[in-house]
Amino acid sequence: MDDLYNQELLSSIRNEMTHLWGSIFVVGGGSIVLLMNGHTSIEFFFAIIGIILTIMFVNAYFVRGIKLYKLLKVWRINNDGYSYIIRMDSLD
Repeated sequence: MDDLYNQELLSSIRNEMTHLWGSIFVVGGGSIVLLMNGHTSIEFFFAIIGIILTIMFVNAYFVRGIKLYKLLKVWRINNDGYSYIIRMDSLD
C-alpha cells in the first residue's frame, strides 16, 4: 500500500511539473510578445504581470523538482533494504 501511495505521489508531482512547464512557455511567450509588440500601457501592464507569473511558475517548477529528487532518493533508500522508513509526507 505504501509503495502504491509513493508511486502515485511521484506521478502526481511529475504531472504538476509537466503542467508548470507548459504554463511557463505559454505565459512567458505571451509576455514576451506583448512586450515586443505592445503599444498601449495596458498591454505593457499585462506583459509585466505575465513575466511575474512566469517567474513564479519557474520557482514552483524547481520546488517540485527538488521534492521529486528527495522522494526518489528516499524511495531508493527504502527499496535498497535499509532499516529505517521515511514517510514521504514529512519531506515538505
